Amino acid sequence: MKIKYYFFLFWSVFLSAQVQNGTWTVIPNPFNEDEEIEVKVSGINPSSWGVEDVYLWTWYFDSNDVEVNSNINWNGEWNNSKESMKMIKNQDGSFSFKFKPTELYQDNGIGRIGVLAKAKDGTGDKKTPDQFFEVGKFDLTVNSPKNNPYILSRNGSFNISVTGDIELNYVLKNSSETVHTVSNNKNFVKQILGPDSSVDGYKLNKSSTLELTATDVNNSSNSRILNFDIIVEPSLIVESPPVELIDGINRVEDGSKVYLQLTAPNKDFVYVIGNFNDYKEEEEFMMKKYPDSDKFWLELKGLNSDEYYYYQYSVYDKNPITNSPSNVKVADPYSELVLSPFDDPDIPTTSFENIPHYPEGQEREFTLFKTLKGTYNWKVNDFEKPLKEDLVIYELLIRDFDSNRNFQDLIDRIDYFKNLNINAIELMPIMEFEGNESWGYNPSFHLALDKFYGSPEKFKELVDVFHENGIAVILDLTMNHSFGRNSLVRMWMDDPDKNGWGGPSSDNPYYNVEPKHSYNVGYDFNHQSELTQEYTKRVIKYWIEEFKIDGYRWDLTKGFTQNCSEDNQDCTNQFQQDRVDVLKMYADYSWSIDEDHYVIFEHLGQDSEEKEWADYRVDEGKGIMLWGKLTTEFNELTMGYESGANLSRFDYKSRGFKSKRLVTYAESHDEERLMYKNLNYGNSSNSAHNIKTLDISLRRMEAIGPILLLNPGPKMIWHFSELGFENSIFTCENGVFGGDDCKLSTKPQPQWSTDWFNDEKRKAIYNSWSKLIEMKISEKVFKGDHNYSRYLNNNLIPEIKIWNNSLDGDEFKYVYIVSNFDITKKEIKPELPIEGSWINLMNLDSVEIDSDFNVVLEPGDYKVLAFNGSICDGFDLNGDGEIDYCDFDNDGVPNHLDQCPDTPNGVLVNTNGCEVFSLPNENFRVEVGSATCIGNSDGVINLSVEDASYDYTVTITGKDNVTITGSSKTASVTGLAKGTYTVCFSVDGQDDYEQCFEVNVTEPPALSAFIDIDTDDRRASIMMSGSSTYNIEINGKKTTVGSDSFETSLSTGLNIIKVYTDLECQGYVEEEVFISEDIHYYPNPTKNNVNVHVGGKDTKVKVSVFNASGALVYTKEQTIEDISRKTAIDLSRQIQGTYIVVMESETVRQTFKIIRE
Repeated sequence: MKIKYYFFLFWSVFLSAQVQNGTWTVIPNPFNEDEEIEVKVSGINPSSWGVEDVYLWTWYFDSNDVEVNSNINWNGEWNNSKESMKMIKNQDGSFSFKFKPTELYQDNGIGRIGVLAKAKDGTGDKKTPDQFFEVGKFDLTVNSPKNNPYILSRNGSFNISVTGDIELNYVLKNSSETVHTVSNNKNFVKQILGPDSSVDGYKLNKSSTLELTATDVNNSSNSRILNFDIIVEPSLIVESPPVELIDGINRVEDGSKVYLQLTAPNKDFVYVIGNFNDYKEEEEFMMKKYPDSDKFWLELKGLNSDEYYYYQYSVYDKNPITNSPSNVKVADPYSELVLSPFDDPDIPTTSFENIPHYPEGQEREFTLFKTLKGTYNWKVNDFEKPLKEDLVIYELLIRDFDSNRNFQDLIDRIDYFKNLNINAIELMPIMEFEGNESWGYNPSFHLALDKFYGSPEKFKELVDVFHENGIAVILDLTMNHSFGRNSLVRMWMDDPDKNGWGGPSSDNPYYNVEPKHSYNVGYDFNHQSELTQEYTKRVIKYWIEEFKIDGYRWDLTKGFTQNCSEDNQDCTNQFQQDRVDVLKMYADYSWSIDEDHYVIFEHLGQDSEEKEWADYRVDEGKGIMLWGKLTTEFNELTMGYESGANLSRFDYKSRGFKSKRLVTYAESHDEERLMYKNLNYGNSSNSAHNIKTLDISLRRMEAIGPILLLNPGPKMIWHFSELGFENSIFTCENGVFGGDDCKLSTKPQPQWSTDWFNDEKRKAIYNSWSKLIEMKISEKVFKGDHNYSRYLNNNLIPEIKIWNNSLDGDEFKYVYIVSNFDITKKEIKPELPIEGSWINLMNLDSVEIDSDFNVVLEPGDYKVLAFNGSICDGFDLNGDGEIDYCDFDNDGVPNHLDQCPDTPNGVLVNTNGCEVFSLPNENFRVEVGSATCIGNSDGVINLSVEDASYDYTVTITGKDNVTITGSSKTASVTGLAKGTYTVCFSVDGQDDYEQCFEVNVTEPPALSAFIDIDTDDRRASIMMSGSSTYNIEINGKKTTVGSDSFETSLSTGLNIIKVYTDLECQGYVEEEVFISEDIHYYPNPTKNNVNVHVGGKDTKVKVSVFNASGALVYTKEQTIEDISRKTAIDLSRQIQGTYIVVMESETVRQTFKIIRE
């Protein structure tokens, strides 16, 4: 069942108990499409859905059993059924509805209908399962062709073969021409020939729709029509384009034309259809194919740069695998805007003006473009990104930020962000997603901006405005999956229902058929596929270059492995080297475009795996930031419960990272609001400080600010935490708590509608956090070291001590932070290393600290104290019992021992603090080329240096030394077998210097392939190992796959299956499989002849009969009748007994036993 408008709950998996199993009946049964029918469902209780009324939801299929996506909306919306579809409640408690299919659906040629019963608002699976009823008073089975449309090879042929369950008269027509008739027979067979066939018979010279009418011989008014769409294979032009192209739209300077390119492995030909050719598949618009490539291209000429154009690819596969369509129409996978029949009607003109009307009679998305992009005059072209360790990221969902739910809302509120002093925003996904009011984690087109939020020009303005105000823009990037509208899914999809929707098929070069991790939503990308990697890189590049995006938060990075399964969470959560490597590669690619690009992973995994990313290239100032979830711990603090409130893992040191690359947060879009839990579950045992009261709870939200924000390293704030937002994550659009059904709902916005910004208690949080953020960013002490502790081991009294002993002058050098999250007043005697005059940073009052100093904190209160005097005389700053000294040049040697006190930052020094010779690691590059085959010694290590001003000597295990001298920057070592090699660089004249690397030369493993044959279903399942891509030939047709498993249908007759890789030395696996056509024989036992019905299209068959002793008593090549597909075996001359019959032809190998009476 497909709903016309889609409201997906994709990224959170809910098990629904709302579905009710009813019992359906239809009267009359059977029925024709133009008869009034009554559908009735019993055994359901609408009160369990919280309603009294029940509504019918129905859809239909054509005579070829393909679901029809009608432009007529008789159902209404899933969350608001039309009143005309209300079912009648009967006295027996059942519900019924009467209609004529042709009148309701306003169509003919209806082959099947689908129905379900639902609540008026079906959200949350308030429905029954799908039920289907066949239309027509007799059944027709299409034996062939199995695909519609069917692609007819120019010199090929096929049979239209249909079987009815009663005697029928058949007429096959091509337009007004009668092609073939059959009378008084259950079976119809007609061979159709391609235009270049050398066989005599009916030839189809051009693509046509053949109409087969079947009429009951006893009732001429009882008939059914089947339509067969036959595509005659066009003559494909193979040539290279005149210019270098990339996939998608390639523009030229004058805007008079564009070039299109599509990568489509295993597809045979492609048409481009659109508003420039009236959506017709014409020869002029058939894409040309590159020689020896899977790429197609086309030049679209005569275009006007002022007009909107939209197009689809109509993609054909002559021999699709089982359940895959032979033809699918898709928008360009690299669309930058799409025209959507599902979503565009509900996009306000205030967000996106003048969206073209969706074309009548078409289906699904089109690529929307102009030949020349609009020019945006950037005001900021040299934005300087904040340091990673200084980031305070404001995460927000545009849909729920302000009333218009668009980019303009954020632009209009720029002062709100600026005055909060945050220096980055992170937008939840804005790439084209399914539906309009969504979180965005159900993407369909990763390069397309979702028009619901605004135009590309408006988004550029947003980025520009935020950059003008010193705020970086980070996008949430969902590249572990996509959803069903994605063209890369639909071009290679498994569509058994023939409704144009389905998951990836086994020949899909981008996706896994089954998810390879346990957190899957949507369809799982295979990131070991080179095509998927190329697609991902294009996405990375596009948003950086087109919109000046400063960084990506990569969603659900656990999904980037190929090593696990959907039901193996332990495997998914363990260290997986393949995703470590591929995500490093994507980070490298981002940095190759923008060297300061922010790379953030939402991984929430093991420390050992996250450390691989956090420490990656961190010495170069890079390093990947990791999402640091502390929502539970912070909520236990705000609710006043000590158990679970330990913050010991809220910093980078607790994870073993080398540097500040943990983005800590107390709230996020995925978790319940702190304030909601405070008010509903907070500690209320002290009536004088009852956390369930609003004012008390808001005060405690203010108190988490210094603990969260001032701890060194990047931080994240979820929108409106700074105002104490208390509505539950499960709040419905009407403001009522709705549980899981409303988790993804559009939220009310009391922060604006009730003017929270002028509420004294809420504004106090905002003002306090604003001041803290300004401190964090501007004061260098917060770039130093720190220590977290719990006063008297009480989790509810967290203390943080922060110091920076590289600072001099009047700058703050030591900061002490303490908050009281207990429910009673506490007197705290802090252990501070320095006595004297300190400053309260929240009000700038002076505070004298001596050995008797203590801090008295009411519950929900906090202190931030700072010292700006000298700390160079030697204090125990970190409380480890050892004296710490100043180190102004930050070289690791304290001032009183430093003989070279002004060493440049970052250079290598000796124990005296003086510079020693060194070269950066990136000065050397060691690249390894594997041995080409098993046992070969032809591996290679390529060496290169950046700085050619030195002479180098390179030693390699087991090989002669190599020199790199003069202007030469490269050298190579060849003839290497599989093994581990140590490569060491030394510099002539620098005897104490050596830089070593350990590398592995590998070789390809042997190919392994297990071929499992299911003769009943005529399918082959192949499991393979030894390569990342495999070539599978079946009867000479090659398919290249990027996964370790492959399923395909087999044709009748001899199938030769060959599996191999691009490396000849890995060998191949070959198996011959014979799939026989089915036969049916009768009578058995017999006194004379045995009639045998032979499936398929062979015209002759060899029949051999053996007696019980194995002696041949009968052999003959016999003719199979054209229409009935019968042949007879004459046993009238044989004696009584048991006989073995063997039948053999091109597509038949069958043996069976006959008893002669």
